[in-house]
Amino acid sequence: MDNSNWTLGLNVAGVRPQDAGGVDLPTGAYEAKTIGVTLRDGKEGKAPHYRFDVEITSGEFAGAAQLIVAGSDLSKDGNVRTWRTTLQSHGYAPELLDRGQISIGATSFVGKKCYIFVKAAEGEEEYSDRRFITPERFALLAKTAPRAAQAGTVLGAPASNGTPGAQPQPAQAPQPAKGILASLLG
Repeated sequence: MDNSNWTLGLNVAGVRPQDAGGVDLPTGAYEAKTIGVTLRDGKEGKAPHYRFDVEITSGEFAGAAQLIVAGSDLSKDGNVRTWRTTLQSHGYAPELLDRGQISIGATSFVGKKCYIFVKAAEGEEEYSDRRFITPERFALLAKTAPRAAQAGTVLGAPASNGTPGAQPQPAQAPQPAKGILASLLG
């Protein structure tokens, strides 16, 4: 069957071109912006997940696309912590989040400034580990990651990004990394 004789009418005005894929970034903290959030079906019996498409906004890797996933199964403590970090990364103040139940959607994130940490893949067959980090962790990493700062990929302390309830957060005194971040930096 020859399907080479066809026409298609469409409007792509104002649509961003598709990125060919994420750029392999060196390990470090990056300032970014969330471009899109979609709910994806789980495969092979796994729970659905949320896909965050983010773009690096500063430094030598400005414009590089990255993908971060957040789980939808809120019975898992790790997924709940991921969402807390994701919200704080996008400028939601801890005081607002500590008030209790909130309702969020894609508009809670799209177009907003955020901070991510990338641990570069160590082998050809591995994928890099990408996670949202809080503004406080970003500020700390900006002070303690000279390689990334020299490369222009890590900026100083963030300002409010216009998110309701967002407050500029003072940088905390440097403390040793714990938990997941310690394993990422280790």
